[in-house]
Amino acid sequence: MTPERGTTPARRTGRPKGPPRRQTTVRILASHDRQLTAAVERTGLNVQGVIEAALDEWFLRNDIPDPGPPAEE
Repeated sequence: MTPERGTTPARRTGRPKGPPRRQTTVRILASHDRQLTAAVERTGLNVQGVIEAALDEWFLRNDIPDPGPPAEE
């Protein structure tokens, strides 16, 4: 049965909403894009998961802590 015109279908239940994220856009080398594709296929993670894991590792290795959210004015 389809919903009547002008009504919104019931929301599908799924995974709980994750932490808030900020949208960003970067350009990467073609070789890195190929490696990223291979990493996604090999690990089963999505692109976001691979990028976040790589950033976590890089920040940890370079001793860069999270400075926390900006102070509200």
